[in-house]
Amino acid sequence: MNLRALAAPVLAGAFAAVMALPAWADAARLAEVLKLGEVVDILHDEGMVYADTIEADMLPNGGGAFWTQTIARLYDRGAMTRALTDTLESDMSDAQIADSIAFFDTDQGQSILSFENAARAAMSDPEIEQIARAAYADLRADGDDRLDQIDRFVEANDLIERNVAGALSSQYQFFRGLADGGAFNMTDEDILADVYGQEPEIRTDTEEWLFGFLLMAYQPLSDEAMEAYIAFSGTDGGKALNAALFEGFERMYRDISFGLGLAASRAMTGSDL
Repeated sequence: MNLRALAAPVLAGAFAAVMALPAWADAARLAEVLKLGEVVDILHDEGMVYADTIEADMLPNGGGAFWTQTIARLYDRGAMTRALTDTLESDMSDAQIADSIAFFDTDQGQSILSFENAARAAMSDPEIEQIARAAYADLRADGDDRLDQIDRFVEANDLIERNVAGALSSQYQFFRGLADGGAFNMTDEDILADVYGQEPEIRTDTEEWLFGFLLMAYQPLSDEAMEAYIAFSGTDGGKALNAALFEGFERMYRDISFGLGLAASRAMTGSDL
């Protein structure tokens, strides 16, 4: 099973100086500016599709009301949004939050977020995803100035390593849930060996998906806007935002993935949570 983890829907910004917001309002305001509600809606819809796939593959007789109720709880939009907002608050300073707000609360910043969310939603369609992957493969073979910018953006934000780590973590938690629920007799060593055995495949899949997504999302941006986005990624505020978002997604998907595995296991064995 491969739970698509993070594709870093929102990451960095550009240089700016702003007045600090009241401390209690900083994280909530940043979450609003970053359109995290829209991001969570997209991830919720992806989760519903993934849950259907698990049910079809592992529960041939269906999961029934138990499965439906558990999936609704795991993918609760409010809880998902709080997990991300809480991490922004705990992992970023007021100055780092203010710098991020200053960039994204502009016409250009809001356009970037809209492009990212639209591309993420579009990639949920398997046909569009394959087109995006093929476009990336063609550009990688032939060379392209925008791809060069995307390469620098990916490197500045460590997107390959962070996404691979997130995918491996989600896999590990899912299998832990299966084992804890009693459906499979797997030790922690068994799970780790199985998960890390998939690392090369996950890395290749992550690269193809990520670059296809980023090329689609940033195609409308000017070179100047893309350079500004790259530049902020190397600043204190950009690094803090990137790290906080990945940590938030990690915490969110850690709980969801374990819950999915446990629910699938209990549904298979006829037990209740």
